[in-house]
Amino acid sequence: MSDASELDTLVQVFAYHVVAEVVAADGTVDDEERAFLEARWPRQRFAELGLFDSTGAPTGAFHEACSSAVAQLKTALSQDDKLALLDTFLEASLADGELHPAESATVSRAAKLLGLHGSAVLERLEGLGVVGELELPEPDGVDTFLQLVEDPDGETVTPADAATETPDDVDTAVPKDR
Repeated sequence: MSDASELDTLVQVFAYHVVAEVVAADGTVDDEERAFLEARWPRQRFAELGLFDSTGAPTGAFHEACSSAVAQLKTALSQDDKLALLDTFLEASLADGELHPAESATVSRAAKLLGLHGSAVLERLEGLGVVGELELPEPDGVDTFLQLVEDPDGETVTPADAATETPDDVDTAVPKDR
């Protein structure tokens, strides 16, 4: 795999993970949000790269790529590329017409991991016509961003896992060990 191809894969994995976390931040992932994820990041493409398994759940390779992305993208991407990612995250957070506090916190953490300041997030939000006071917390670090959540059956999954589940296959979630 070329360096450009590897970097693109890391960008796509990072973007998918952040958007999956954003759409899950309000406590539900609806069909439109799943469709948004599938349209932008087809499961089949991630499966071909070994990043999703046959059920469409993220694999260990996906989680490793997420960690690599967090470590590399801050220095590997141009400012314009980082802002383009930020725009994608904001688009996802505003998809339901509301910016929930948990969504803005997730976008803020992702922006910080990319080396963007909170002011960049606020400037983009103002440009989109989003008004209001937002608390954009400082991230506690990579572990906070790559957080685990618990599904209704008590299994531990990442937001990316949760976003790929459908009500019929919740029991097939792939737990991620820490």
